[in-house]
Amino acid sequence: MIPSNTLLQPDGTIVLLDFDFCGWGWRIYDLAGYLLEIEYWGAAPTTAEAFLQGYEEKRVLDPLERDVLPTFEVMRAIFSLRTPALHVNEWGSAYLTERMVTIHLEIIQRNLLKMH
Repeated sequence: MIPSNTLLQPDGTIVLLDFDFCGWGWRIYDLAGYLLEIEYWGAAPTTAEAFLQGYEEKRVLDPLERDVLPTFEVMRAIFSLRTPALHVNEWGSAYLTERMVTIHLEIIQRNLLKMH
């Protein structure tokens, strides 16, 4: 999810929208995708935990889901690198920048270190 995928309602409520890759899958993968975007766009470190706390007001994560979040963030980061690389002939390379690759590789490395 990218910042432009948010709507601010008149009452101040933020609504999240993202239909790019909608389909069947693990909820935890969707959470990991959003956490990846939070980190990619350089949000404050407390943003991820605040997001998870808000999420858990509606659906509590079980301990296993919390434990596998770094694994799913790695999976999503690999997907985020793979997709534009796979389609570079159709989409061009504007999206696959050195910054994008570097940040995703750093995120992968940090999350690999969190795994146990």
